[in-house]
Amino acid sequence: MKGCLSKHSIIFFLRIMFTVIVLVNSAYVNAQQTKIDSLKQIINSTNTNTSKIILYEALGQAYRDVKKLDSSVLSYQQALKLNETSNYSLAGQRWELACIDYMLYVTGNYAESLAYALKELAVTEKMNDKFHLGYVHLVFGHDYKELGDYRKSLEHYFKSKQFFTIYKEPNSNPQINAYTNLCIADVLLKINQPDSALIFTQQAYKSVLADSTYIQLFGNSIETNYILYAIRLFGNIY
Repeated sequence: MKGCLSKHSIIFFLRIMFTVIVLVNSAYVNAQQTKIDSLKQIINSTNTNTSKIILYEALGQAYRDVKKLDSSVLSYQQALKLNETSNYSLAGQRWELACIDYMLYVTGNYAESLAYALKELAVTEKMNDKFHLGYVHLVFGHDYKELGDYRKSLEHYFKSKQFFTIYKEPNSNPQINAYTNLCIADVLLKINQPDSALIFTQQAYKSVLADSTYIQLFGNSIETNYILYAIRLFGNIY
């Protein structure tokens, strides 16, 4: 009887928790939709390009928060078009291009992502932003990997690693090259070089474990995702 009651209690508790999660998620989605609707209304009533650029960027982020990536891309494209027409902000163009090319990669539009990455590369070089070049080459590496061009993918991943190593900003993620090393290992494994893949995976794994930030934020950090990525690669390698 006790075991039966305990089982029913657990099931009841789980149902309550599921209901709470659904309600919280529903409230969040409704709040985000309200925000999206408000931004769209303000955009329609705004005449100045500068304000519209800022609003379209905010709309793009709002769509991104609720995983509506196609709508997010369209919003950032609107912001970019106005930005380029009015020559408002080169840094803004770089940000808009970065959002677009990455989300196109995430949604599987690799060729289109490459086209926007090329534009981002040109803007970033014009700004002489050496550090941001590391991020641009990461996107190139991602796209070429998915397109099966592993040689070009490795070429861009190593360029990314080079820029991140040389041009480290004081407040940048200290483990950014851990991720780049894991990307390199992933490609090396795809071209049947498990020994080399193992070396880069071990480098990434050890560097994250040695970082005090990872220890402090374990379970809720980017570094935790690096560890999970490394473990998956270890499994595939062995």
